[in-house]
Amino acid sequence: NTNEFVNVIGVSNFKNLLMTRYGERYMQPTFGTKIHDIVFENNTQFVREELQASIEESIKTWLPYIKLNTIDIIPNVANYSISIRMRFTVANSNAERVIIILANENELLLSDIDIPLDLVQVGEFNY
Repeated sequence: NTNEFVNVIGVSNFKNLLMTRYGERYMQPTFGTKIHDIVFENNTQFVREELQASIEESIKTWLPYIKLNTIDIIPNVANYSISIRMRFTVANSNAERVIIILANENELLLSDIDIPLDLVQVGEFNY
């Protein structure tokens, strides 16, 4: 099915955009978002609004076939991390999809499985 192929490619392209830092792509310095850099910023409403604007502008510029329905940005000051949930649709598809990003000072994790964003790590497993 052509629509399903376009949908899969659209989601893959969206993930790629979200995982790329501004300036990381050769000859495309505006491709990407500020997600990687925002973890080290102060936890203010202004910073969260700047991150949301960065994501929205990148989608509009690079992936106009992605329609962002909602974006929730939840900082976790105690763990120096931020969680982002985006609900979106790909052009010619009525199915709403979800991408969740969990970012901290060490890594950026991306999932397309909808999970609660209020999960907090309480310990570590020792093997």
